[in-house]
Amino acid sequence: FFQVLFPLLDKVRSLSNSASNEKVDTGGNILIHHSRNTAQKQWAETQVLTLSGAARVFNTKRQLLQTLGDFPRAWSLLLEFIENSSLSKNNEVSLAALKAFQEILYLNKGSDGNLTSGVTVSASEETDIWGVAWKVWLRIGEESTTPTSEVDTREDLYIPSQPFLTALIQIFPAVFQHITANDILPVNKQ
Repeated sequence: FFQVLFPLLDKVRSLSNSASNEKVDTGGNILIHHSRNTAQKQWAETQVLTLSGAARVFNTKRQLLQTLGDFPRAWSLLLEFIENSSLSKNNEVSLAALKAFQEILYLNKGSDGNLTSGVTVSASEETDIWGVAWKVWLRIGEESTTPTSEVDTREDLYIPSQPFLTALIQIFPAVFQHITANDILPVNKQ
């Protein structure tokens, strides 16, 4: 994770952010679909694939990560990449980031029939883990829905898509369940 996946995510994000928006001229040798006719669009697709792949690997290797003792650090770094990607102006990248967020929060039915996250960590680490997830979810919601005052033209105005907002709301129950269970966010139970 720390030697391969996170450096890969960082490099892809960097290259995606600096990619050209000029149309690629293939000279007739290779057909490129119009939805991928710029380097920026191609790097956005690469960013989607690496982020969803990292989330999938994170879930499949979660048990191993927990035994290494670096789980809270890996969790925080992955959520940082998800947050940055979800705030991308590219709808495809931002929606894929939210789907990756949802995937790493995926709840499994435990042997007792109750919902569990599959995460077995100490109580203080669990509080930290879900506290970080809650803060990331809040920042994504706030940043993506707050209009900027520095907008010069209507083209620069970013409005989140309906699928983006739907995915953001679908993440809420998974995070909320854990933050209330760990007293991160006290809920008035009257």
